[in-house]
Amino acid sequence: MHRINTRTPYSTWLSHEEKEILLQKASNLFVWVSTMHKYLINARVFQRSLKAILSARIDKEDPFKDLYSL
Repeated sequence: MHRINTRTPYSTWLSHEEKEILLQKASNLFVWVSTMHKYLINARVFQRSLKAILSARIDKEDPFKDLYSL
């Protein structure tokens, strides 16, 4: 199991592409970012948890769909 080192800077956790996807999913909602952060910090397997977030569909019709699915 790979647990993320919480002392490592955020900039090293994610690729540029992963950051862009997460920014789109957040839709300027701090609560989404906060929830995602807590989920990843506590993940047993960081990469699997990150992949689950990144692969969730973005529905342009409902800007809060990803928030509800969390």
